[in-house]
Amino acid sequence: IVFRLGVWRNPDDARNLAECLAILGTDLNYEFVRALFPQTASISALSELISNGILRELRPVGTFLMDDSVRNLLYQQIDENLREETHRVAGFYFAKLASETQDKIERSNRLFDALRHFERAGNMLSEISQIAPEAYDLLSVLGDWDRAHIAAEKIVEAGRQQQDRETVRRWLLRMAERQITRERFTGVESYLTEAMANLPEFEGDVSCEQANRQNQCKMQILIQQGRLAYRTQDYGSASAYFDQALDAARALNDQPAIADCLIRIGQIERRHGHYAVAQDCFAQARDIAHRLGNQELAFESLNYMGVV
Repeated sequence: IVFRLGVWRNPDDARNLAECLAILGTDLNYEFVRALFPQTASISALSELISNGILRELRPVGTFLMDDSVRNLLYQQIDENLREETHRVAGFYFAKLASETQDKIERSNRLFDALRHFERAGNMLSEISQIAPEAYDLLSVLGDWDRAHIAAEKIVEAGRQQQDRETVRRWLLRMAERQITRERFTGVESYLTEAMANLPEFEGDVSCEQANRQNQCKMQILIQQGRLAYRTQDYGSASAYFDQALDAARALNDQPAIADCLIRIGQIERRHGHYAVAQDCFAQARDIAHRLGNQELAFESLNYMGVV
């Protein structure tokens, strides 16, 4: 590769284009490159890269692939300031493309491209915080959970650097809830531990409203800790977490949360063969559902009563 880079007929044009492509990534679209770097993306330079095996043309026409080893070699040789500036320009370009389309797939792809470049541009926390939530929501709707999780991680990291406890806690909790549902448990315990460490803090005398806010956040985390323990068959820990969450819900008089905790505790008691206790939990949840007029919750409670 080094030899080929040194014997190009048009080394300056080809090398400049190769560096731009290495910064953009391995899977490339010529239209994007030409729009971003009109002075660099000449047909002759592109042909030079293809003929030297630096790029491989794909289908559909206008898309190219750069091998990871080639990209890494080139990327390491590029001046750091040039790398960051190119990433910054690319990030704004892809964010603009995202704003111009209503197609969910295209919009999510361009937002994710923008995130990837803003992350590498340095000091772009505001831009990441602005577009990452939309990227997460779109990718979640499309069922692209892996990239949605990456978007959430970027939000959390930006929150950490900005010392935004609310954002860190809220998104760690969201990530944990999604990963538990997907049965991808690695790292979830640490998410919840960090979320608990980022509960709301208040200076001076804490008002009743502030205390309730703190307890509400704590209850939400306890429920997810209980879910994680239950899904990993640690029923003793799950029961302890749900009991604490139930106490918090009752202190808050949060009726839906009380019913939710009762159902979860009832499931554990049923697994232990404590059928009378389980039935009582489900019956209490059913009564709350009826008072609230919540049919979904009532059906869930009645279903578990039928199972018992």
